[in-house]
Amino acid sequence: MQNCLNHAYPIRSFLPVYNFLVKGVIRFPYIIAFAKHNTAITPAAIGTFAGGGANIGNGTPVGVQSAMTYCNVNIVLPPGKWIVFGTYLLAGTTSLTSGQSVFVRTTLSSSNTVLNNTDIISGGLVSGTLIGPCDFGLANGQTIINNTSGANKTYYLWANVHKFGTTPTAFTMAGVGSNFWSENQLSAIPTN
Repeated sequence: MQNCLNHAYPIRSFLPVYNFLVKGVIRFPYIIAFAKHNTAITPAAIGTFAGGGANIGNGTPVGVQSAMTYCNVNIVLPPGKWIVFGTYLLAGTTSLTSGQSVFVRTTLSSSNTVLNNTDIISGGLVSGTLIGPCDFGLANGQTIINNTSGANKTYYLWANVHKFGTTPTAFTMAGVGSNFWSENQLSAIPTN
């Protein structure tokens, strides 16, 4: 192992030349990380990700936002402040055509039965669009959460849909946040 206490060794590739041991505090100004499926990027692999996904939006009229729905997806975070990154593939249970679109909003809650996000201190929504005739869209963003509970805490993904144009009332989103779509990522890194 290379001791980096008094030396700087840049790691600028996916196959770094040096492994390193850190004593004290280290800061990474830019972190590009890809979470392994069903895991979260957290110190000592404390965080976990579980994802089942939910179909949302059935029966919502055009121009009306559906109620928030729990997506059967969660992440467990230790105490402290966390930047939680969410990337979710957006797809319908049927295809949209030209002139049809949906806007999907997601948030995290400390409950899977009631929307409660008092731990969110910034960026409470991760949103994206699905615009016909494309079959896929993307929601991508981050939320800052402060877990002051003193223990690991589970945060649950909720989502809703707002339909535009000639989108059918019965149109639903397929498996928002689900582990079916490999593109879906839910990860966190600690912050100050």
